[in-house]
Amino acid sequence: MLERARDRGEVGPAVDVPMAASLVPSLMLQRALMTGQPAGLAYAQQIVGGVLLPVLGHPARSLLDTTKDTP
Repeated sequence: MLERARDRGEVGPAVDVPMAASLVPSLMLQRALMTGQPAGLAYAQQIVGGVLLPVLGHPARSLLDTTKDTP
C-alpha cells in the first residue's frame, strides 16, 4: 500500500517504506507484550495518526472515531 502511495506521489522518495510499514505492528506488539495494555483499533489509530503520518511527511492528526463507545 505504501509503495503504491509512493507511486502516486503521496509518499516522498526519501521515506523508508519497509521501516514505515513495520511501525504499526511493531508498536502494537510492544504495547501488548511490554505493558499488557490493549493494542486494538483505537491504539492502531493513534499510531497511524500520530506516528505513521508524520513519518510519511503528512501532518499528525487524530483518527479516533469519537462517535462510537469504546468498551
